[in-house]
Amino acid sequence: MRKFKNNAGVILAESLMAVAMLSIAGVILAKIINNAAVITISSRNFLIGQNLVTEGIESVKHVRDSNWLIAPDDKNCWMRMDPFSGDACDGTAIPIFGDTGNPDALGKHYLAQEQIGGKWTIEAGPTASLKITGLDDTDGPYQDYRLYQLNDQYVTKFLGEADGVKSNFYRSLEFLKFEVDSDIDNRVVARVKVQWTEGIQVKTILRSFVLYNHL
Repeated sequence: MRKFKNNAGVILAESLMAVAMLSIAGVILAKIINNAAVITISSRNFLIGQNLVTEGIESVKHVRDSNWLIAPDDKNCWMRMDPFSGDACDGTAIPIFGDTGNPDALGKHYLAQEQIGGKWTIEAGPTASLKITGLDDTDGPYQDYRLYQLNDQYVTKFLGEADGVKSNFYRSLEFLKFEVDSDIDNRVVARVKVQWTEGIQVKTILRSFVLYNHL
């Protein structure tokens, strides 16, 4: 008579081992997918941040160039904050920087403000500097630096507050120093800061640039 061995225990152990291996593989795969998603989001935000920094620099150049076009013969007009205000450059409208410079502008934070029609101006920001915590989303002073999403674009509060959606990105402008030389046109060193939140972390991009009162 043929005798049959009882393999039930062996089969059960093999099944449990297979389930455990599948579970481990699933956890590892989920971790890989999650890390890939985090890296993708971080890379996208970094690219957006770099573009916003570049736009901030270009907006200051736009203000300077607009002043040149409006008052080409007045060297003191090159950095009026609002080139389109119609204010004169005779001291009644103090520019950020003119022939003698404006030391009061140094170390303060400003907003590069996009106006209707694609025009740019520079406005004094709140007394609080741009410093977000990642946990605080209240209407504090720094909220004026927040950018809004409107029609798939990031716009300033002036254009986006009514119809736009608040983004996680903030941008400020700071003037670090100015140099005046009677033989060489004025120049100013400025810095654009962009910050955004990723979870509880705050990411920051800083880029300094030099702007001259000539081409």
